[in-house]
Amino acid sequence: MSYLGFEQTHQRDYCEIMVTDIRARAQRLINGSWEFIPGVTPFDGHCTYGLFGFLADVRNYSAVTPISQPRGLPEGVDPPSEDYDGPLDEWLGEHDYSWLLLSELLSVDYNQTMEDRRFSGMIDGMISGSHTVPAGSGVRMTLRAFLGEAYFEELDRLTHSGVERIVFGFDS
Repeated sequence: MSYLGFEQTHQRDYCEIMVTDIRARAQRLINGSWEFIPGVTPFDGHCTYGLFGFLADVRNYSAVTPISQPRGLPEGVDPPSEDYDGPLDEWLGEHDYSWLLLSELLSVDYNQTMEDRRFSGMIDGMISGSHTVPAGSGVRMTLRAFLGEAYFEELDRLTHSGVERIVFGFDS
């Protein structure tokens, strides 16, 4: 499909070339208290702006309907104090903090059709993937195809790990 004379493609981003990454941690409810699950980092390596747009409307050039706008950090999850000795971006990123219940992710109709409106191509002599074409000018596909099989493999892994909630943010 073309837009303004340029070819539009459904393109996946990879961490090596992106300027925004997701930082996520998994939690489960234990005796009425949310506890982080050591070593479970949801969507680690699943660095696509399409996923970011779907989870929290971040870098949503595809204009995908997000599950939720960023909700902030849930009660009881606070940024590290001044005595935290690790890099902040390894904690939960630097902006657009949010959280989602695994049940929310599992209840989505992934067979629904959506329009990927992200334009990737040459504009004014520069390669760009940060443009959104008008409605009706994008590529129609299922939400499942848009997110890709790695997303669903991650949902299976989270389910089998006993995850009940993911807490995440983004860094740039």
